[in-house]
Amino acid sequence: GYAEACAKAGLSLVLVARRQDLLDQAAEELATGHGVEVRTLSADLTAPDAAIEVIAACDGLEIGTLINNAAYSQPGAFLDYRLSGVDKEIAINVTLVAHLSHHFGASMKQRGRGAIINVSSMTGELVMPYFALYCATKAFISHFTEALWFELKDHGVDVLAVKPDQTASEGYLAMNPGDWGDGIQSVEDCVRISLEMLGRGPESIPWPASHDHLNHVRSLSKEEAIALSGEGMRQVFGNAVGAGD
Repeated sequence: GYAEACAKAGLSLVLVARRQDLLDQAAEELATGHGVEVRTLSADLTAPDAAIEVIAACDGLEIGTLINNAAYSQPGAFLDYRLSGVDKEIAINVTLVAHLSHHFGASMKQRGRGAIINVSSMTGELVMPYFALYCATKAFISHFTEALWFELKDHGVDVLAVKPDQTASEGYLAMNPGDWGDGIQSVEDCVRISLEMLGRGPESIPWPASHDHLNHVRSLSKEEAIALSGEGMRQVFGNAVGAGD
């Protein structure tokens, strides 16, 4: 969704994901449809050297907009997780975001222009049993990005933390199949609304219904709010909250 919006605006792209076949397909469609140059990098962004690999692939390019939109999550009781899964989640949701923001943000600050969009989540605003590590890493993205917004706003660099709620992305629908109706936001609306906020403030909560939900949760006691989230996770994920990888 973000790649489509950027290409439509005339920006050339470097796309990074795991699956080369889907990267190739997206690159061809975006280049043909919008007349922009598209490069691809197939990489496992949970790997320890992922940031180095991305930076090397962008050597010699002026990256004017950085969008950190990759993530790793697995619902389940935290103590059922393997430590390898813990390390992956921290690597991609925390370390990669910090390293890429640091590298490309420095170049943007030096040029006096640029934009960084770090995709967090509404889960970063809540305490969620059976999603403990994920919501904690997303809270990191939110706080880190909002602080970076202030540090760079006087240097011509726009920084934005995007906090989607349930969004009809490929990954989310694969984990949560079914007929969502109006209970989920489209990728297109999420991208459009968040990009409209770029340069206007430190955060975007792109689904209007999220604001009412967040206000309701914050009106509860801490115990009530955590219990509400925990029961909600059980309803959505069912047996999946019994194990993690």
